[in-house]
Amino acid sequence: MIKIGGAAAIGSVAATSLFAQGFEGAFAGIDLSTGQGPLFDGQADFGSVVYDISGGSVGVFAGYNWASGPWVYGADATLSLGQSVEGSEDYQDFYGALSMNYMADVRLRAGYTLGDALIYGAVGFSLAELDYDNGGYLAQGRGTNIGVGFEYNLSGMGQSGLGDLFVGADYTMRDMDETDYVGPWEFSTTSIRVGMHF
Repeated sequence: MIKIGGAAAIGSVAATSLFAQGFEGAFAGIDLSTGQGPLFDGQADFGSVVYDISGGSVGVFAGYNWASGPWVYGADATLSLGQSVEGSEDYQDFYGALSMNYMADVRLRAGYTLGDALIYGAVGFSLAELDYDNGGYLAQGRGTNIGVGFEYNLSGMGQSGLGDLFVGADYTMRDMDETDYVGPWEFSTTSIRVGMHF
């Protein structure tokens, strides 16, 4: 009985380690997100909301994980393009349309695995570039981000030698600093991710 119980315990530990190792190593994929947040005019005394970030974007991400038992630690970077920015009528007529050229996030992550699932939290640095179409100038926003996410390894997809396919969801909130033309602003995204572990 003792031998059987010991073998079962060893098997349980080995299985837990194996699940964590399913998330270990390099990974990369595609990020499809929808975002929202108010954008302020940095030169407006009343600090009114003159633009609103909305709509979807397409991005790519890559990173690396280390595993210790069921725990996973790592870092990732995401580059997103195509986020739309809607302006209030008065400001848009004067300054012109505003577009977001890109949004980049670099984050540290830590999470816990439950079988083929990973639940994680993340914190890091964000950089965005905004383009005023009429003004001919760019405004860069820099700030911090914090987020939570979930990933699931799809069973049986890693037999080709290319790695394990996974799907996930991520929510990230950004607190961006004031620039010459843009006041402090907050911007959040909810993303669906599809990627592969290598």
